[in-house]
Amino acid sequence: MASDKATEKLLEEILGVPAPRKSIRAELREKIKQTKVGVGEIDISKPAELIVLGVKKREAARCRLLGQDKELTLRTSGLWNVAPGEIVTVMPKKHWSYAGHPYLSADITGTRFDLAALNLTPLKLTDEGMWDPKMPMPTWATSNSIAGRKWPSATTTSAAGSASCPSARTFPASCGGP
Repeated sequence: MASDKATEKLLEEILGVPAPRKSIRAELREKIKQTKVGVGEIDISKPAELIVLGVKKREAARCRLLGQDKELTLRTSGLWNVAPGEIVTVMPKKHWSYAGHPYLSADITGTRFDLAALNLTPLKLTDEGMWDPKMPMPTWATSNSIAGRKWPSATTTSAAGSASCPSARTFPASCGGP
């Protein structure tokens, strides 16, 4: 490595040639490594506080160390009462890495919500004035497209005779579908 840096310095200073840039893939790998917890970074003899980012199948939770940007996967029982955004205190049992992803096996000793500890950026609010219900609705609120999904606008009559079911092409037999 030292010779590589010396070569880069020689190219830049003496010849005026810029040093070769790392490949985008190498830069991405380096950036990802910086956001993962290394095997020696957690002391398994002390409790650790983790922010739950997501829970998958109640067996594992993607977490971040409190106060850091380092992530890991928590493997433990008792995740059925843990929600994303919650801070869990755990007593680590084992810390390992598999296929480049860090894992922590631990027992949950406590949970809490602490908005200040999450360091959330507040949403920017803008004053749009008072809404008058007598005014027509804006076009974004009246379109049949919600979050990019097209909702059927036609209705069909169900077996009970009510016209409250949407198109039969997209709904089950209970709504007059196939």
